[in-house]
Amino acid sequence: AHAQGVIQVAASGNTSIPDDVQAPARFPEVIAVASVDNTDSRVFNSSQGAEVDFAAAGWQVYSSIGTSQYGYQNGTSMASPHVAGIACLLRSLVPDISHDEVVNVLIETAEDIASPGFDEQTGYGRPNAWAAIQALDVEPPSPGDLNLDGVVDGTDFGILLVAWGSCGDCEEDPCPADIDGNCIVNGIDVGLLLVDWTG
Repeated sequence: AHAQGVIQVAASGNTSIPDDVQAPARFPEVIAVASVDNTDSRVFNSSQGAEVDFAAAGWQVYSSIGTSQYGYQNGTSMASPHVAGIACLLRSLVPDISHDEVVNVLIETAEDIASPGFDEQTGYGRPNAWAAIQALDVEPPSPGDLNLDGVVDGTDFGILLVAWGSCGDCEEDPCPADIDGNCIVNGIDVGLLLVDWTG
């Protein structure tokens, strides 16, 4: 998977034992995530070791239980999706970003939450999604790029036409085709889309 460019993120484990990061998190190709609580303190049973890269919220996380219930869960399996989500977000903004580049951005922008610098309980700290996005310094998509494919063309114009009229409840359900933000898709939005037109 690593050779194919897959960014892998895994839970460090819940053994509480030093030098006991569990597989697959222990492998160098995998970003290993420990868990911290709401005060950024390591959760008592979070596995520790030199392989830990980061720590994220892993205490009393509201999640699914089985296939039909929800409740509060604890552990590194609750923490690792936070980091995986940030990695996915970075790749969505820069599709060809490599595993190493993702790790470097996360390291550079992480909040150091334990002893200064790297430590075996929380790695480089808690990743900061907003800081990581800003570190990429990417141009945001133009407002007229409604399908976010990098161009403003007939497809975007078609999306706008399908959404024509009142958007309904814009607070609860934003309308992407409402480029000017007035809760109505109309000729003004067509004009704004045409300003962004790249064909």
